[in-house]
Amino acid sequence: MSFTVDAVIDELGYRQSGDLLNRDLADQTVEPSRRQAWREATERLKINAAFFQGGVPLVYFRGLRLPSDADVEAAIEQLHRQSWNHGRAPFLVVVLPDEVRVLDNRTAPFDDFTLLRATTIDALADFSYGSLMRGQLTSRLEGRRRLTVVGQLR
Repeated sequence: MSFTVDAVIDELGYRQSGDLLNRDLADQTVEPSRRQAWREATERLKINAAFFQGGVPLVYFRGLRLPSDADVEAAIEQLHRQSWNHGRAPFLVVVLPDEVRVLDNRTAPFDDFTLLRATTIDALADFSYGSLMRGQLTSRLEGRRRLTVVGQLR
């Protein structure tokens, strides 16, 4: 199966009216409460889309296509480190051609920051819009050492 960012967003149900910002849509309106987080995420992290609740980003989406597995792992580690340092959205969905990973941006880069690895959309069900809003990820987050970069530095 081949994945695209837009297909993953659609399948997981994150295309909620007004709550998803997509870098490819030039005519979208970005509310003032979202502008700074959106600008920083697109400039620093090169994200493709972000799901917001109010002015707070909850999920970033980023597509990656790299020539080798070694390049992919290094790119994911770098992207997570940047996203964790950015300190905004708690989750980052990385869409690879043959796999989707959900990264925990509240887990430091030196810990296991991968929440889900999936090669089918069905395997991502725990991270759908409905599951996230109902708190069904709680069991996956239990026992994890989750700190923002500021919390870690303290």
